[in-house]
Amino acid sequence: YRQNTGWDKNSRMEKLELASLLDTWFALTGVSREAVTETMATVLPRYYITGDTDKDAASYRIGETITFRFRLTRDDGETASCPVLRIRRRGDDGETDECFVSAVTGHAEYATSLKTAGFVRISVTACHADRTPIAGITPFEGGAGADAAEVVQAGGEPADFDEFWRRVLETELNPVLPEFVQKTEFVCGDPGDIVYDVRIASPGPANVSGYLRMPWNAAPGSLPIQVNYRGYGVRGADVPHKAKALVLNLNQQGTDNGLPVEYYNELRYGKFNNWGFGEKENVSPDTCDFKYLLLRALQAVRAMMTLPEWDGKTVVVNGGSMGAFQSVFVAAMEPKITKATIQIPWMCDLESAAKLGRLRGWRPADAPALPYYDTVNLAKHLRCPVIIDAGLGDDTCPPSGAAALLHAISSEKKLTLWQGRTHHAVMPAASRSECP
Repeated sequence: YRQNTGWDKNSRMEKLELASLLDTWFALTGVSREAVTETMATVLPRYYITGDTDKDAASYRIGETITFRFRLTRDDGETASCPVLRIRRRGDDGETDECFVSAVTGHAEYATSLKTAGFVRISVTACHADRTPIAGITPFEGGAGADAAEVVQAGGEPADFDEFWRRVLETELNPVLPEFVQKTEFVCGDPGDIVYDVRIASPGPANVSGYLRMPWNAAPGSLPIQVNYRGYGVRGADVPHKAKALVLNLNQQGTDNGLPVEYYNELRYGKFNNWGFGEKENVSPDTCDFKYLLLRALQAVRAMMTLPEWDGKTVVVNGGSMGAFQSVFVAAMEPKITKATIQIPWMCDLESAAKLGRLRGWRPADAPALPYYDTVNLAKHLRCPVIIDAGLGDDTCPPSGAAALLHAISSEKKLTLWQGRTHHAVMPAASRSECP
């Protein structure tokens, strides 16, 4: 799996995908999972810090005291201890703090508040008595919101936003028929499904590239469509999970699939180095790297809707991070999309750091082209239901961006904020709040 997909050992999403493959292996081989896991009984317990708040994390008001409660936990549920916890606080109000509190009982508390509508981010690390970090204990990354219902976009659409995207679709995408120019059978090991390595004609520097999976001998008009988009990076597509659906998983750059990790690393640090972050490219929306990424994303759905097995009704788009960015674009531009499910959405409310001082996250530097690619601006055009998951501890895509995205959507919507969720991981027993 690692050799064929360029597996990133630090990616929570890819660990979940690998776990799903293991589930399939147990089912196909008949090997008892218990027989395997019994051999792991001598593995030392893991340690991590859990955290929550004294009330719903999204329900605080400006100026109200937010009390965080932390526990140093073993994966068997027992409480452990350490000399001190280092607590770091940053917030959308521009305030920062760092302190050390005793954790000899395994428990600690920290109180703060927010001066403006937005979110506070808390990072907690277990330390020795000399205040150096203790290796092997997973930190806590979480947060809370104040007047979260008032967190709205700081910027707005460029005056020619609609005209730009109308021109791009009419002159660049629409003239290219959404045809499968390659459909090579890929051996997936499941006798009930068929998988194809596909290419779809698309404008720009590369065609759409991904894996299409469907049940064998599906009847015409019998299956819904789901298209899954990947986050930032350079990798081949993943083979879709088994489902009673037409499922297409794309890669980001239109590259070949299923090659060794060295192939993708060479592209990552060569041809696609600094992709999407180039100052020269981001001067104009026409030269921005994201333009053809999004056109490929939309062309993929158009091609899927030509398959005779499609039921003619259901089209779901899904993705996390940059995959969420693509999903929102496609759902905004294609009226036949019936639902968008997105996680830790990227490129949200890009002007908020400069205009309001909110936590910036990880993204390209401010540039004239970027408002045309702001996920919040795209979300204003959504018509389908949207389900959003985001992390209160996400330092890449801060929760204020997800809240601004939620409040820009006029269709049916829901945002769940997870305590202890970062951009790459979800802590055990993570609590959740629904953003108002």
